[in-house]
Amino acid sequence: MFAKPRPKKLLLSHPSKKRKFTSAVEEVTFDNAARHEYLTGFHKRKQAHQTRQRLEKIETRKQVREERKKEVEDHVNMVNKLLRNRARPARWKTETIQRMMKRMDGEVTVESVSVSRDGLEKPVLDEPTKEDEPEEKVESKTETKQPAKKKKPKFRYETKFDRQLAERKHRAKKAKR
Repeated sequence: MFAKPRPKKLLLSHPSKKRKFTSAVEEVTFDNAARHEYLTGFHKRKQAHQTRQRLEKIETRKQVREERKKEVEDHVNMVNKLLRNRARPARWKTETIQRMMKRMDGEVTVESVSVSRDGLEKPVLDEPTKEDEPEEKVESKTETKQPAKKKKPKFRYETKFDRQLAERKHRAKKAKR
């Protein structure tokens, strides 16, 4: 009916963690000057912390700027190097090309082409030929035939004087009736 009591631990064994006795500090001394500096120096420490943060931010921005500048310089150098090393196509005289084309076919049409990143493009001529001029004139005539849209007049409020004048005219008309 009754449970057996548990056996007692020996008194010579180590004490439990709860009752472990720690050695107390023997003496506490206060340095009044250090205490006064701590209590009155909050603002000074805060200002010093803010200046440190500001300087760190400036330094990181400077480093980022230098890194970007270096990356751009490297990119420009690489592009210039590629452009210098690019194999340029051999330039033949147009007569030679025309002779080759005549051998292949009866008619010859020669067009100059420039090479860019987007592919082959026809270069824009500065001086239009005689054939191109009449077409441009015809296009410009058709453009001028289209009716121009009428612009709405900008809305402007009447001045005080204009409002008073309109009111007087209105009263005068009313009085005549």
